[in-house]
Amino acid sequence: MFLRKTSLLLLFIITAAELKAQSSIGLETGLSAGYLNTNIANRESSEITYRLGYSIAVPFEYKLNKWLSVETAPGILQKNYSISRTDSLAGAYTSFINTYLQVPVIAKAILFHKKKLTFFANAGFYYGYWLAAKQRGNEPDIFTATESNNSSGQTTSTIHYTSFDQKYTINEQIDNRSEWGWIAGAGVQKQINQQYMMYASVRVYEAFTQQQKNYMINQIPQYNETYTLSVGAMYLLK
Repeated sequence: MFLRKTSLLLLFIITAAELKAQSSIGLETGLSAGYLNTNIANRESSEITYRLGYSIAVPFEYKLNKWLSVETAPGILQKNYSISRTDSLAGAYTSFINTYLQVPVIAKAILFHKKKLTFFANAGFYYGYWLAAKQRGNEPDIFTATESNNSSGQTTSTIHYTSFDQKYTINEQIDNRSEWGWIAGAGVQKQINQQYMMYASVRVYEAFTQQQKNYMINQIPQYNETYTLSVGAMYLLK
């Protein structure tokens, strides 16, 4: 029994040492641009537009060989978008600020080297949890409506806009807080020395699951789509 426990302990130490020798940890941050994939044909004079947000994560990478690694990067990612009014309602909009805790699992493949730069591609899956939401924008205020006459005697009505910034309370009966999806991206990295490496990457995150639960008949699906541009640094553990 003692020999078996000792052997298992030695195996664990060797495995942990090997894992640490081939592993890196770091910090990355950047911008996100969100979009909502859905059909708003039933909303007159409206369009969905991208809205910027931020991302921050702590990546952990384990190198399998010279050209292939696996990586996870738990962190915070904003998946924002706006619905803007057009035509006579131009200037009115509502921006949705959605903050997610996200945990991806990614495969990273080295494509080629050029001078001192290394180019790579990555793909994988992620799980996200909807932490918080806010709504900001401009909306018409009918109480500010005014009328004026021009030189031809025509009457013109003017409605002013009022801005708002409020917290959105996530409804557990309607909103789907858990999100699954896939990731694809590419980037470039540079080895600074034996321990430090810098990189920049672009990625797209596409949700499999809807932003809302199926709570009514003939519900229109809504899926998050998010692009990120990130920079980061990695430290080789040893």
